[in-house]
Parts: sequence; C-alpha cells; structure tokens
Amino acid sequence: MSPVIGTILMVSITVILVAVLFVMVVGLGGNNYTPSVLVLDKSSVPNGYEVQFTNPTGDIKWGDVYVQLSEGANITSWTNLTTEDLVSPSSPIQWSYGGYKILGGLHVFLNISDLTANGKINQGDSVTFTTFSSPTFSTSLTYTLTIVYRPTGGMIMSEGIF
Repeated sequence: MSPVIGTILMVSITVILVAVLFVMVVGLGGNNYTPSVLVLDKSSVPNGYEVQFTNPTGDIKWGDVYVQLSEGANITSWTNLTTEDLVSPSSPIQWSYGGYKILGGLHVFLNISDLTANGKINQGDSVTFTTFSSPTFSTSLTYTLTIVYRPTGGMIMSEGIF
C-alpha cells in the first residue's frame, strides 16, 4: 500500500509543479506591481505650479501613466500621454500635452519636463500646471495631483500640491 501512496504523491507534486511553472512562464499570474514616486519639490511658476519627482520605485514610462488634477469635486485628466515627443537626443525635453483641460472655471495646461530625455519618470522630472493669466489657481483651494499607472490601474502617487 505504501508504494502506491508514494507514487500517487510524487505524481501529484509533479503535476502541481508543472502547473505553477506553466502559469509563471505564460504570465497568467499577471503583474499587479504598481511602482510609486514621491514629490521632491513644489514651486510656483507664472500662472501655475511645478511639481518635481523623486526616483520612482520601478521603471515608469510617461506613456504608461495618466495625470489627474482635482479640486474638490472637480477633476480633469490627461489620459493619452505619448512619449514620442519626449524622447530626444538632447535634454531636458519640455513637452506640452495638447490644449487645455477645464477644471472648475479654469483652463489648465499640462507640461512635462523629462530631464534625461528617456521617456521615463526620473529624479527631478516634473509636471507643470498653468492657466491663462486670468482666472488662475486660487490660493484658498487645495489642488491634488494624482498619477495612475495604466498597466495595473494602481495609483503611483496622490498629493495635495498647492
């Protein structure tokens, strides 16, 4: 009886190991890792604010994120970022994402500064939010910057920036 049970256990363990290896190789387990990044510095610029980042905890391409700016119930998003205009042999690359988005009564522009011109978020890279000269951001309101990692839908960072 003992050799039969031993054979059954060995076959069962082999089948389980093959199934685990198959899932790992094929990638059915998925990648749920969402890297993070912190705010290094926040500063005022004419008609807006600039937010600089620390090094992220993983490799983050600008094209793999979308940017949200919110104030209370008002939210605006830049969702289809591409890095084609960011990658260049010279640095820093200043990239303006299209036209403005509306946040409450403001017309807000997003600009990205990619210091190393590699199309990825690195130490010192920044986003700048600006408006027309009037109206501009209110100092009595809290604006929150949120960056979402598109491959997992997880939040890379969310912080009140000004």
